[in-house]
Amino acid sequence: MMLLLDQGLPVSAARNLRQFGWVVDHVSELGLQRATDLEILGHARETGAVCVTLGRIVSYLTRAAGRFAPCRS
Repeated sequence: MMLLLDQGLPVSAARNLRQFGWVVDHVSELGLQRATDLEILGHARETGAVCVTLGRIVSYLTRAAGRFAPCRS
């Protein structure tokens, strides 16, 4: 599983998770630190990553439901 950490989380969190074998990117490492929430979600979808955030991006999930594939259990 690949993770994409949003700007609300420190870059050091990505580095720490990598030490435990996680595949993790941070938006600032990808040049996405000024990207909109929907651009970040789009990048996560394109790369198959799970977006981890502390911000308001969650509010976009319901509005963007038609644009993104639903979660699978």
